[in-house]
Amino acid sequence: MRKKLIKIDGLISVIPGLGGVEPANNGRGTILNLVRRLDQESVNELSQALIGLRQSSLDVGLDLTVNDLRRAIAAMMEIQRDNRRNHFIAPLLPPIYKGVSFNPETFQRGQRSEWLVILDFFSLLRQSVAVQSQTELPSQAAILDAGLYWVVNLLGRDGIRLTESKPDAAANQMINLLIGSCAQENLQKVIQTNQVRNAYLRVIASQFPANNTPPVFSLMDVWQDPEFSGFLTKAIELFCVYSQGNWQVQHAVHYERYMTYSPWVTPLVAAEQALLCSKSGFRANLAPTTEAAWNHILDKMCGRLGLKKYIIWMYVRRLGARLPYGAMPCFADDQQTIAVKLGRSSVDDNLGGLIIGLIRPFMGDHWFNEVQSCLKSKDNLAVAKMIYAFTSSIEESVTQLLAQDQLVPQLRLDNMGWLMRFPQGAC
Repeated sequence: MRKKLIKIDGLISVIPGLGGVEPANNGRGTILNLVRRLDQESVNELSQALIGLRQSSLDVGLDLTVNDLRRAIAAMMEIQRDNRRNHFIAPLLPPIYKGVSFNPETFQRGQRSEWLVILDFFSLLRQSVAVQSQTELPSQAAILDAGLYWVVNLLGRDGIRLTESKPDAAANQMINLLIGSCAQENLQKVIQTNQVRNAYLRVIASQFPANNTPPVFSLMDVWQDPEFSGFLTKAIELFCVYSQGNWQVQHAVHYERYMTYSPWVTPLVAAEQALLCSKSGFRANLAPTTEAAWNHILDKMCGRLGLKKYIIWMYVRRLGARLPYGAMPCFADDQQTIAVKLGRSSVDDNLGGLIIGLIRPFMGDHWFNEVQSCLKSKDNLAVAKMIYAFTSSIEESVTQLLAQDQLVPQLRLDNMGWLMRFPQGAC
């Protein structure tokens, strides 16, 4: 029992509070009651999985916490039981996706200037792939191009008027309005900017081994899914009220990043996550700690629908915490520009070290050891050359992709569900 208590304390300490967010249900008694019937080997396996996730996150410049530790461990225990029952070796971390937002910096600069920070979730996934055994099934992870929420924000409160009194009719009115707005001439610059970011997402995803490639799907895939209107109907019933001939959002999440978020993002995000949980089997999401206010909205939505509540892994990003956007290397930067940016940063910023940590999972240990040596000798030109070897290949592939077709390809969520429920190699 004493050994188990020590392991329980270890489980709790692996995922600390962070950025003002303290994991719920992380008390010793709570976790002990959860894992009481597990043998020592099973507890060790859970602990190692959490330690591995945290360490991989730190390696790529993310510090990590979770919304509910008991919920996370309980979901891992389900996978653990399935592994033993079905004789699989699957990662213990439940299926996860991350939404990647619109990048107003590239929109305002009027040129391709996508920064390397976009790599963080990809790098975390690629790092986990690198340490997997050959017999282990691929991680179930995906990227949501969520840039079209920017259109919702631009429409604001006044640009979205749902006059249909019945919630299901109002949901269909909302979907038609949003899809129609994306075709409006005055928003085409925004749409084109988002198409460029989507191209980067797809090219970076292509750097994975074939059976580990994270699918990249878009918010338009969610909105156009035939089941989305039903979930949006429930979200409107839950978070909105019909008054004076129009629906209004009640208790919207107040969030501002680059611009104030529209209150209509609240029911849309709730519907999005409920759909992806129900249809595609997602159990987890990755988001910054600054978005923790969304957690209770998602719990309320999933609880009302009888769905499993999300595990929200929340992070503080070390890269970019103190530096302005323009100080960060971009994929489109030439070698000299990267060297100049590295030279401008202070030792405390550790810009070079954080960037090579992001790239390492894609380039391997030999590349990492060589660039580390250059970094220690403060040879910024040599470090820049090795960073450029990676970034220029991504930039070239994005250029080729956009030359072929700038439209964001559709990925049906039915296919996403198949990917999530039947891991490659399991059949």
